Amino acid sequence: MAETGPSGSMVLRQILLVMVGILAGLPAFLIGGVHIQSQVLMLACVGIWLLMLLLRPAAKGHPKRYVFDGWFGWLLAACVWTALQLVPLPPEVLSWLSPRAHEIFSRVLGDIPGAWPSMRPLSVSPPETSMKLIRDIGVLLLFAGSVMWAHHRWHLRMLLRVMVIASMALSGLVLVQTLLRIEKPLMGLYTPAGGGGGLLLGSPLVNMNHLGGYLLFHSLLAFVLSLDAEDRRMRWFWVAGGTVMGGLIFLTLSRGAIVFYILGMLAFFALVGMDASRRRTDSRSEGEENGESEEPRLASSVWVEVWRRPSTRWAILLGSLVFLALADFASDALYKEFQHTSLSLREDKLGAIYEFSAPLIRDFPLVGVGRGAMGMAWHRVSSTEMISKGRVTATHVESALLQPLVDWGVLLGLLWLLWGGWLFWRTWCGARGVVERGAFLAVLLLFLQNWADFNLEFFATAFPCFLLLGALRRQYHDRKKERQGRSLRVVWGALVIGLGIAAVYIPSAWSDNYQRVHEQWAILEDRDADEFESGFMRLVSKRPSDYTVALLVARHYNQGKRWQPDKALRWLEKARYLNPTEGSIALLLAYTYARLGLYQDACIEMDRSVELSPHLASNAAFLVEQFGFFRQALQRLKHSHLLEIVVSKGIQKKEQKALFFDAKDALLSKFPKEFWLYRRILDLLAEKERQAQQKKPKKIESKGQEVQSTPYRESWEFLFRIRRIFPNQQGFFFFYKARILLAEQRPLDAIVAYEDALRYQSNPMYWTAFFDLMSLRISLRKEAEVRGMFARGRRQIKESYRLGQLFFLYSQMFLKRYAYREALEMLEQASQYDSKADGYRFALAEVYAHVGSFQRSLGMYRRYVLDPRYAAFAKKQMLWVEQLQRAARDTQGVSPREAKEFQE
Repeated sequence: MAETGPSGSMVLRQILLVMVGILAGLPAFLIGGVHIQSQVLMLACVGIWLLMLLLRPAAKGHPKRYVFDGWFGWLLAACVWTALQLVPLPPEVLSWLSPRAHEIFSRVLGDIPGAWPSMRPLSVSPPETSMKLIRDIGVLLLFAGSVMWAHHRWHLRMLLRVMVIASMALSGLVLVQTLLRIEKPLMGLYTPAGGGGGLLLGSPLVNMNHLGGYLLFHSLLAFVLSLDAEDRRMRWFWVAGGTVMGGLIFLTLSRGAIVFYILGMLAFFALVGMDASRRRTDSRSEGEENGESEEPRLASSVWVEVWRRPSTRWAILLGSLVFLALADFASDALYKEFQHTSLSLREDKLGAIYEFSAPLIRDFPLVGVGRGAMGMAWHRVSSTEMISKGRVTATHVESALLQPLVDWGVLLGLLWLLWGGWLFWRTWCGARGVVERGAFLAVLLLFLQNWADFNLEFFATAFPCFLLLGALRRQYHDRKKERQGRSLRVVWGALVIGLGIAAVYIPSAWSDNYQRVHEQWAILEDRDADEFESGFMRLVSKRPSDYTVALLVARHYNQGKRWQPDKALRWLEKARYLNPTEGSIALLLAYTYARLGLYQDACIEMDRSVELSPHLASNAAFLVEQFGFFRQALQRLKHSHLLEIVVSKGIQKKEQKALFFDAKDALLSKFPKEFWLYRRILDLLAEKERQAQQKKPKKIESKGQEVQSTPYRESWEFLFRIRRIFPNQQGFFFFYKARILLAEQRPLDAIVAYEDALRYQSNPMYWTAFFDLMSLRISLRKEAEVRGMFARGRRQIKESYRLGQLFFLYSQMFLKRYAYREALEMLEQASQYDSKADGYRFALAEVYAHVGSFQRSLGMYRRYVLDPRYAAFAKKQMLWVEQLQRAARDTQGVSPREAKEFQE
């Protein structure tokens, strides 16, 4: 322990080491520090660790001074620029620096008394910027503490070990959850939306791209540790860990992580090879120039030993086979991930990243939208095409190159990026030895992966990355002893000022962040009118660019007792200004217009809501049913899918069915290629003509001879019209031909038509035709054909509900000849396949009564006595079963035929 310092308390040293382990490993298990709770927790840990470093006894003697280098200034600039975006500015200055932000504030807050203060910040979402400022301060203090702490090479090695072991533990957790098929993370503060995704499940990190970047960074560090290990078993331990993490990178399906992992391994092997060659040719001069004596022949000795040992060569062969098997296992998924992406018009993620960021850079060129505020500002410039590319997250650009331009503006963002590129070059040139260069290569690859990802914005990757970067910088500064450092007052000042600024903004970030908006709103709605007005004005003033707040206010004024349409419409217009592509805003506007009796405007907004959000079609159609403007909907709606739902619900009523029938010609001219419309009209024509035929004397077939009946002229004409317009719908044509033939009481011709329909298996009506034909053959007592269809259905049907229908129909064949035992077996199978079908259970209960299982039958009927839909029928059936049971006791039984007659 002599390396840890000449003086100081051993207990304090151990506490400091534990703190380093927490800072390097814990953030990965807190979902990357997304929530403000985890950010404040990690900032507190950093502050305590840095304070202990400043107060420890060894600080008086070693180190006495702190080197203030470019990296510290680079991180400090990020914090300063973010803090400046939270400073309130006069309207004149704000409108000059950020005209678009001034426009947002004035449009949303201008007409609210007391909500438009005289000064506003540059950020369009101050709570989110406060969260990012807390995060940036934590990274800055972490880097400063790492530079202070890692004043020995032993510290660098210990830090690498802690980071890699934490990553291996996380990898083991992900593997266990994947094997057990557990999608929710076992650790972390919340569950990521949509599950883990990809081939792996249950990652505590935000998503698979985040996990891929984390593993990319630590897998390379594991191979670095394998070169530094002196013990052979430890060397193989690190190699095994790096190999497992490398394999998991491919299973994450993160394209950026996979590409940079391959490039990184090639660069790492080239680095080791060049270092070995250089040391062999000029080892003495290199040692004299740099003053290094700890690893003069590290790389060369390792590679010679690796290649000379037969066990090592077999291990490399086995690892290669495992890697190939893993690649083969994930090949289909990887191929789809790399070849079939739907992120932009050119199928290119980089193109989508530019498409998402360009409008914001154009609208906020000078000072940006505010650090972390992109999620609020992006809605104003979004489009339905962008929304359909949902794999690119709207809360950030997913690019470390374009994100600073969006957050801080073009000028400051470019300066910061150029400054960072120069620092990377200088740090690479100053690194010495294969361990330092290999570790810095991992840092560099993580930054390069963030050109098309967003991992470094989360603590899980940012904390270990900047801890390692600080330790590498300290090794460089210790070699440059001629450089004078600065007083520790710089670090004291950074700690006090940083924690002070964070303490100012923590309350706002904690209480006003987007994750608590609905919770705060629920509290507000329970208060009286005056408290509600003041509360929601405060909420809006804190989040002026959040369309969800404006939408919540509009919903409040749309409620029954709080109905104030003028205020609701005003807030809906504000919500639409903030997010013109949100379908729920248009749907709420449609509701407001419908409630006011403005049905034409309601139809326009309904069309728009479904166009923006297709999943809202059923909700929009419900408005027609609720307010009864079916006629206006038929005339004004332009969205085919919405009209289909409206028609399917509306024609259940007689008067609305007549309206639809009268408007059929106008609808066909408006939608000439909508197949559902022709099908619906054909159904109504057939129903109309069937009702007309029921009023006339019926003529049926006798002894297989067809008897001419009144033809369904309009139905036949319209059916052949459909055949001309939709020549690919032959299966549909024969299906409806069979239906019309049945209506004309020509069952034998209908059987032929059904058989023609079943020749088209792509027809969506295929199984309907199958079951219709089976029912028809049962009614005609063609048992041989029914048995063949039953066997065919069992072979082909995969869906359980259709299997239930198949067995139910088959039971009807046995019931026709009073074979109750066979029918009972089929009905039990039908109920098992589709337990939610009440008709199957009623039929089963009736058959139980026929076979003498009266108590079982009564028990099944009792389940429906409390159901208002079936209560009357269930009570009637229970009386019948009880009568049948008494008759069975009074006599020695009744025959099945007598039981059937008794029931009738």
